[in-house]
Amino acid sequence: MPGFLDKNAPSPEAEYVRFLEGDVFGKLIFKSYLLRVLNLPENDFIIPIGKWGDMGAEFHGAADALVRVDGRWLDIEIKLARLNIANKTKGQTEPNWAFNNILHSPSKAAKSYNILFAVGINVLGFENPEYWSHFRSAVSALSSETPRLSESVMPHEPEFLSLCGAFVMPYSEIPTNHFRVTRRALSASHFNKYFSELSDTERSRSNWRKAVAAT
Repeated sequence: MPGFLDKNAPSPEAEYVRFLEGDVFGKLIFKSYLLRVLNLPENDFIIPIGKWGDMGAEFHGAADALVRVDGRWLDIEIKLARLNIANKTKGQTEPNWAFNNILHSPSKAAKSYNILFAVGINVLGFENPEYWSHFRSAVSALSSETPRLSESVMPHEPEFLSLCGAFVMPYSEIPTNHFRVTRRALSASHFNKYFSELSDTERSRSNWRKAVAAT
Protein backbone atom coordinates (compact mmCIF):
# COMPACT_ATOMS: atom_id res chain seq x y z
CA MET A 1 0.00 0.00 0.00
CA PRO A 2 1.18 3.61 -0.44
CA GLY A 3 2.14 5.85 2.46
CA PHE A 4 -0.42 6.70 5.09
CA LEU A 5 -0.35 10.48 4.59
CA ASP A 6 1.89 10.75 1.54
CA LYS A 7 0.33 8.74 -1.28
CA ASN A 8 3.52 9.13 -3.34
CA ALA A 9 5.42 7.00 -0.81
CA PRO A 10 5.76 3.33 -1.80
CA SER A 11 4.83 2.16 1.71
CA PRO A 12 4.10 3.48 5.21
CA GLU A 13 7.53 2.24 6.32
CA ALA A 14 9.29 4.25 3.61
CA GLU A 15 7.17 7.25 4.54
CA TYR A 16 8.31 7.03 8.17
CA VAL A 17 11.96 6.79 7.12
CA ARG A 18 11.59 9.95 5.06
CA PHE A 19 10.72 11.91 8.21
CA LEU A 20 13.34 10.42 10.54
CA GLU A 21 14.89 13.05 12.78
CA GLY A 22 18.49 13.78 11.85
CA ASP A 23 20.22 12.72 15.08
CA VAL A 24 18.55 9.30 15.15
CA PHE A 25 18.94 8.85 11.38
CA GLY A 26 22.67 9.55 11.64
CA LYS A 27 23.11 7.07 14.48
CA LEU A 28 21.33 4.35 12.50
CA ILE A 29 23.68 4.89 9.56
CA PHE A 30 26.75 5.05 11.81
CA LYS A 31 25.90 1.72 13.45
CA SER A 32 25.42 0.11 10.04
CA TYR A 33 28.78 1.57 8.95
CA LEU A 34 30.53 0.14 12.00
CA LEU A 35 28.98 -3.30 11.49
CA ARG A 36 29.03 -3.64 7.69
CA VAL A 37 31.98 -1.47 6.59
CA LEU A 38 34.42 -1.66 9.50
CA ASN A 39 33.21 -5.09 10.68
CA LEU A 40 33.39 -4.11 14.35
CA PRO A 41 31.73 -6.29 16.98
CA GLU A 42 28.92 -4.62 18.92
CA ASN A 43 30.88 -4.68 22.19
CA ASP A 44 33.40 -2.29 20.61
CA PHE A 45 30.99 0.62 20.33
CA ILE A 46 28.31 2.44 22.29
CA ILE A 47 25.64 4.52 20.54
CA PRO A 48 23.18 5.92 23.09
CA ILE A 49 19.81 6.87 21.66
CA GLY A 50 20.06 10.17 23.53
CA LYS A 51 23.12 11.85 25.01
CA TRP A 52 21.64 12.30 28.47
CA GLY A 53 19.08 9.52 28.85
CA ASP A 54 16.45 9.07 31.49
CA MET A 55 17.09 9.33 35.21
CA GLY A 56 19.07 6.30 36.32
CA ALA A 57 20.31 5.49 32.80
CA GLU A 58 24.02 4.91 32.32
CA PHE A 59 25.82 8.09 31.25
CA HIS A 60 28.39 7.83 28.45
CA GLY A 61 29.42 11.46 28.17
CA ALA A 62 28.38 14.07 25.64
CA ALA A 63 29.57 12.19 22.54
CA ASP A 64 27.08 10.91 19.96
CA ALA A 65 28.92 7.58 19.99
CA LEU A 66 31.96 5.88 21.47
CA VAL A 67 34.15 3.44 19.54
CA ARG A 68 36.88 1.31 21.10
CA VAL A 69 40.11 1.17 19.09
CA ASP A 70 43.16 -0.64 20.45
CA GLY A 71 41.81 -0.51 23.97
CA ARG A 72 40.88 3.18 24.06
CA TRP A 73 37.49 4.78 23.58
CA LEU A 74 37.17 7.47 20.92
CA ASP A 75 34.42 10.12 21.04
CA ILE A 76 32.51 10.42 17.76
CA GLU A 77 30.45 13.40 16.61
CA ILE A 78 27.76 12.35 14.12
CA LYS A 79 26.23 14.74 11.60
CA LEU A 80 23.71 13.91 8.90
CA ALA A 81 22.60 15.90 5.88
CA ARG A 82 20.06 15.29 3.15
CA LEU A 83 20.58 16.98 -0.20
CA ASN A 84 19.42 20.56 -0.42
CA ILE A 85 19.73 23.38 -2.94
CA ALA A 86 21.23 26.58 -1.59
CA ASN A 87 19.80 29.83 -2.98
CA LYS A 88 17.13 28.01 -4.93
CA THR A 89 15.08 31.22 -5.07
CA LYS A 90 17.99 32.80 -6.97
CA GLY A 91 17.93 30.09 -9.63
CA GLN A 92 20.52 27.71 -8.18
CA THR A 93 19.91 24.04 -9.04
CA GLU A 94 22.96 22.14 -7.75
CA PRO A 95 22.24 19.83 -4.79
CA ASN A 96 24.65 19.89 -1.87
CA TRP A 97 25.16 18.55 1.63
CA ALA A 98 25.46 21.11 4.43
CA PHE A 99 26.81 20.29 7.90
CA ASN A 100 26.43 22.73 10.77
CA ASN A 101 27.50 23.25 14.40
CA ILE A 102 30.54 21.01 14.03
CA LEU A 103 32.94 22.77 16.41
CA HIS A 104 30.43 24.72 18.50
CA SER A 105 26.89 24.08 19.66
CA PRO A 106 24.11 26.50 18.63
CA SER A 107 24.67 28.20 22.00
CA LYS A 108 28.36 28.74 21.02
CA ALA A 109 29.69 26.19 23.52
CA ALA A 110 32.90 24.59 22.23
CA LYS A 111 32.76 20.90 21.38
CA SER A 112 35.52 18.39 22.00
CA TYR A 113 35.69 14.92 20.46
CA ASN A 114 38.03 12.71 18.43
CA ILE A 115 36.41 12.03 15.06
CA LEU A 116 33.65 13.62 12.99
CA PHE A 117 31.40 11.27 11.01
CA ALA A 118 29.42 13.54 8.67
CA VAL A 119 27.16 11.42 6.49
CA GLY A 120 25.36 12.70 3.41
CA ILE A 121 22.29 10.83 2.22
CA ASN A 122 21.45 10.85 -1.48
CA VAL A 123 17.86 11.92 -0.87
CA LEU A 124 16.31 15.37 -1.01
CA GLY A 125 15.08 17.24 2.03
CA PHE A 126 11.55 16.16 2.88
CA GLU A 127 10.25 19.64 2.12
CA ASN A 128 11.11 19.10 -1.55
CA PRO A 129 8.11 18.02 -3.68
CA GLU A 130 10.46 16.03 -5.93
CA TYR A 131 11.61 13.83 -3.04
CA TRP A 132 10.13 10.55 -4.31
CA SER A 133 10.99 11.03 -7.98
CA HIS A 134 14.58 11.82 -7.02
CA PHE A 135 14.71 8.83 -4.67
CA ARG A 136 13.38 6.48 -7.34
CA SER A 137 16.00 7.77 -9.77
CA ALA A 138 18.75 7.20 -7.21
CA VAL A 139 17.56 3.64 -6.54
CA SER A 140 17.31 2.94 -10.27
CA ALA A 141 20.83 4.25 -10.92
CA LEU A 142 22.23 1.85 -8.30
CA SER A 143 20.17 -1.18 -9.32
CA SER A 144 22.98 -2.93 -11.19
CA GLU A 145 25.43 -2.51 -8.28
CA THR A 146 22.92 -3.16 -5.50
CA PRO A 147 20.14 -5.38 -6.91
CA ARG A 148 18.32 -5.69 -3.56
CA LEU A 149 18.04 -1.92 -3.10
CA SER A 150 14.41 -0.81 -3.33
CA GLU A 151 12.18 2.19 -2.68
CA SER A 152 11.23 0.66 0.68
CA VAL A 153 14.78 0.12 1.95
CA MET A 154 15.26 0.77 5.68
CA PRO A 155 18.28 2.64 7.12
CA HIS A 156 19.41 -0.39 9.15
CA GLU A 157 19.58 -2.62 6.07
CA PRO A 158 22.96 -3.08 4.33
CA GLU A 159 21.60 -1.85 0.99
CA PHE A 160 20.87 1.61 2.42
CA LEU A 161 24.61 2.29 2.66
CA SER A 162 24.64 2.52 -1.15
CA LEU A 163 22.73 5.80 -0.77
CA CYS A 164 25.28 7.27 1.65
CA GLY A 165 28.64 8.97 1.57
CA ALA A 166 30.61 10.07 4.62
CA PHE A 167 33.29 12.58 5.55
CA VAL A 168 35.42 11.05 8.32
CA MET A 169 37.67 13.68 9.85
CA PRO A 170 39.88 13.89 12.93
CA TYR A 171 38.92 16.81 15.16
CA SER A 172 42.32 18.46 14.67
CA GLU A 173 41.74 18.81 10.91
CA ILE A 174 38.24 20.33 10.95
CA PRO A 175 38.66 23.88 9.60
CA THR A 176 35.25 25.46 10.19
CA ASN A 177 32.09 25.19 12.24
CA HIS A 178 30.04 24.68 9.07
CA PHE A 179 30.78 23.31 5.64
CA ARG A 180 28.79 22.79 2.49
CA VAL A 181 29.80 20.53 -0.41
CA THR A 182 28.12 20.47 -3.80
CA ARG A 183 27.90 16.93 -5.08
CA ARG A 184 29.10 17.72 -8.59
CA ALA A 185 32.08 19.71 -7.31
CA LEU A 186 33.04 17.24 -4.58
CA SER A 187 36.15 15.93 -6.35
CA ALA A 188 37.65 19.44 -6.37
CA SER A 189 36.73 20.19 -2.77
CA HIS A 190 39.17 20.42 0.15
CA PHE A 191 36.93 17.90 1.91
CA ASN A 192 37.17 15.23 -0.79
CA LYS A 193 40.17 13.56 0.84
CA TYR A 194 38.00 12.74 3.83
CA PHE A 195 35.09 11.45 1.76
CA SER A 196 34.04 8.01 0.62
CA GLU A 197 30.89 6.45 -0.71
CA LEU A 198 29.97 3.92 1.95
CA SER A 199 29.61 1.29 -0.75
CA ASP A 200 33.37 1.75 -1.37
CA THR A 201 34.57 -0.41 1.51
CA GLU A 202 38.30 -0.05 0.81
CA ARG A 203 38.31 3.76 0.72
CA SER A 204 35.92 3.97 3.69
CA ARG A 205 38.18 1.79 5.82
CA SER A 206 41.25 3.76 4.73
CA ASN A 207 39.64 7.07 5.72
CA TRP A 208 38.67 5.65 9.11
CA ARG A 209 42.22 4.39 9.75
CA LYS A 210 43.66 7.80 8.82
CA ALA A 211 41.27 9.59 11.17
CA VAL A 212 42.08 7.22 14.01
CA ALA A 213 45.82 7.62 13.43
CA ALA A 214 45.46 11.41 13.69
CA THR A 215 43.74 11.33 17.11
